[in-house]
Amino acid sequence: MEYTIQHISPIRENVLHISQNEHKLSLTFYFQGAECGFSFAQTQHSYKLHFDYSKEALKKKEFEFGNLLNFEEKVESNICCNTQMILHQIISTKYEGKYKKIFVESKALELLLCTIHFIEEIKSPCDTCKFLNQPLEKEKIFQAREIILQNINQPPTIPELAKQIGINQCYLKKGFKEMFKSTVYEYVMEQRMLKAKMLLSLNTQTVSQIAEEVGYSNTSNFSNAFKKYTGLYPSELSKN
Repeated sequence: MEYTIQHISPIRENVLHISQNEHKLSLTFYFQGAECGFSFAQTQHSYKLHFDYSKEALKKKEFEFGNLLNFEEKVESNICCNTQMILHQIISTKYEGKYKKIFVESKALELLLCTIHFIEEIKSPCDTCKFLNQPLEKEKIFQAREIILQNINQPPTIPELAKQIGINQCYLKKGFKEMFKSTVYEYVMEQRMLKAKMLLSLNTQTVSQIAEEVGYSNTSNFSNAFKKYTGLYPSELSKN
């Protein structure tokens, strides 16, 4: 088993990438910090933790790795709370040298087990959002959406939003995706672009004014985001 741990530029959220080739299975975690209300301190940096597992070695294990080895080439997923805790333990360990290597390799196997559970959940009906069966919890997710819509030019961060509605970040993200079929970030982007499109159709404001109204201090960044979403630059739409 081989691994690398490196600092990276800030990312939007914690994500897992799974990939494989003929000889190895790879797990790559982009980790910005714990989201699940752990008592220990948040990380101060974003990290990329990459683990390569030999397929031949996995096949010799007593555990059943079939579903994992037969899984599709690449998948992206939010990182569960158990995985977040293991990642935090890895990047905050005080071990050094050969002892750190032993520690990280043991944690790498735990990460593999968490990933196996994730794969099994995909292949069977998902029950991770059972909390939405409770009307009060479901109402919190609706409340989150209303807060976003009321503050679309400067929406709260996920930690801020979770705190406002009284729910942990994991449940907020899972519940929002389950109910509205998009991540919080995707929803914010969609609503910003829809509002911008409406304002452009009115032809009563400049592109820079509209950019500011939907939360962009840089007009160029707004134009590029709008182009990516609609296929047109704002200036092209305003001429129609």
